[in-house]
Amino acid sequence: MDRDAAKRSLMVRVTEGAGVAAAGWRQAAWRGEGAALPEGLGMLVERMRTRAHDITDDEVAALRQTYADDVLFEVMVAAALGAADETRAAGLSVLEDD
Repeated sequence: MDRDAAKRSLMVRVTEGAGVAAAGWRQAAWRGEGAALPEGLGMLVERMRTRAHDITDDEVAALRQTYADDVLFEVMVAAALGAADETRAAGLSVLEDD
């Protein structure tokens, strides 16, 4: 399997595969569309993509009052992988410009 096919397979499994979080939520998280998510999850996605190191245990604990651990995990993974994919694409575009 080539890299593009592997990336596409990963994206489909994370955003459309079986999961506890709604597929639409995982897709929005992958794309970095925090505004499309319910309150709390949108903030989490924005922070995951810009300042993940600043997310505190207390913030996650507060979200756990509303969302199941599996939902938080799936949304966080989708946000992180989506951000990584964007960074990868940006890096490759710089290489292609040379």
